[in-house]
Order: sequence, then C-alpha cells, then structure tokens
Amino acid sequence: MRIRPPFASDKVIIETIKIIKNSLAEKEFIFRLEGDNFIVVFENRTEKEAIKLLYECIDKLKIKKKELKKEFAKYEMHCIAFPMPVGIRFKHPFAYEIGIPLPVLDWYGLIKYASAYVGSNMHPIIVSLHNGTPCYSIDYWGTTDFWGNHLGDGSSKVAHILKVFKLEKNRISINKGKCDLNAKQVVESIISFPREQVIKQAKSYANEYEQMMKQIIASLM
Repeated sequence: MRIRPPFASDKVIIETIKIIKNSLAEKEFIFRLEGDNFIVVFENRTEKEAIKLLYECIDKLKIKKKELKKEFAKYEMHCIAFPMPVGIRFKHPFAYEIGIPLPVLDWYGLIKYASAYVGSNMHPIIVSLHNGTPCYSIDYWGTTDFWGNHLGDGSSKVAHILKVFKLEKNRISINKGKCDLNAKQVVESIISFPREQVIKQAKSYANEYEQMMKQIIASLM
C-alpha cells in the first residue's frame, strides 16, 4: 500500500497512519517499509472491506468536496481540482481538473486569474495574496504537541502571512488529521474576501522588497 493523500506532505502521511491505526482491530496493524510505502495487515476482512476502511480513513483528512461544490454553485462558481505543478491526481466530484505535470508559469497564471483558491499548500496562498485572489487555507503547517494538536505558537508560515494581511478568519488548522470546518464557512470567507485591501497591501510589500534589493545591490558595488 502506498499512502499519499491529496494534501501530500510528511505530516499528512503521519496523520493518515495515526487514523488508520485507530481504525484497526486489536490484531490488525500497519508498518512502514520505506518512504511512503506501508503494509496494512487485516484480520477476517475481505479485500472490499479492507479497501473501504482505508478510503474512509483518508476521507477523514478532507473537507467534504461535494458540499464545497454545492455551496460554490450557489454563487455560480465552479470547483476545479488543482494540484501543485509536480503533484498527483486525486479523487474528486468536480467536473474539471487541471492536468499534470503543469508548467510553473501556467500554475501561477491559473491562481492569479482564478475566482478563488482553497487548499493546504503554502505557495498557492502566497500567490493568491500577491494577486488579490480570494483564498482559504486548510492549514497543516506548524508544530504540534504529542497528541497531534497544533500549538498555535506562530510556527505556521501560512498563519503568519495571513495574519500580516489581517485574514486570520481565512484559515483553519488540521488537528489530528481533522478540522472542524464546513463548506459554508469556506465559501462565506471567499465571498467576503477584502480584495482591494489585499491588493493594496501586496503592492506595498512588493515595493518595500524592491527597495530593499536595490539597497543590497548598491552596497555590493
């Protein structure tokens, strides 16, 4: 078995393993071979039952995509499955998906001209903010305690950048592989996104960065 859920990262793989462990019977177990390859040993389950259990475990990591699709449709917006440029395909109920591999500039342009971005990766959030694209982060970044709870200690890069833009409400943490979130909450945050404010602040930061680089270059000459 190869474990690599949609929001693929080492943290998500670890959370997936924890969920699978908690779903197994007393004499069933999972162990790692190498990388993201694992073996799950079941007792008295048919192949169909075993596959069903594993899909249920992975589904616990995700927001219900059908609910998200339904909520966005109320505003005549359509969901499109969107991976990282070198990401993987994943199951979804959407009518459209972006194929991979995806050239980086195309990836950037798709976010820039999108109606919104919802996901767990940091770089699409940064691109969204830079271009004033409404966004919402289902955030797995940041340190966690022994039980898998996010500490809220400022270690999440996504939490930091959204706080800078005063968009804390456009983010939720994944704790123990789950987050207390519904599709309506996501869509409302997207619809109320302060686009003009974000664009203005992004331009200000871009200008500061340009001036800083000019000073660095000047100091080296």
